[in-house]
Amino acid sequence: MDWMLLNTICSIYLGVPYVPQAPPAWVEARPTETDLWITRLTYEFVVDRSACDKCQAPFGRRLRLTESRNGSGTWWITVGARCRGWRRHRFTALVTEWGDGLRFGEWV
Repeated sequence: MDWMLLNTICSIYLGVPYVPQAPPAWVEARPTETDLWITRLTYEFVVDRSACDKCQAPFGRRLRLTESRNGSGTWWITVGARCRGWRRHRFTALVTEWGDGLRFGEWV
């Protein structure tokens, strides 16, 4: 998304309207550090205020974020967490880029 900043600044300086474009070929499709930070912060908030659906134990504080990409230029982040119950149930959620923002998935 950093390439958009250059286009926007140039259009403001030159006085022409900004027309959104597809990212150039040199832009690699992957989540930015800001995307990862927002995802971690959001799910830390959710984990802190949620309980396991199966045993009602609170979630552990440790989150695992994994980036994944495919050849078509899309990406997603897999968020993993476990409950603190004696069975340590696993939960995952998917975060994808949707339009101009992030789409946060539910725990599965």
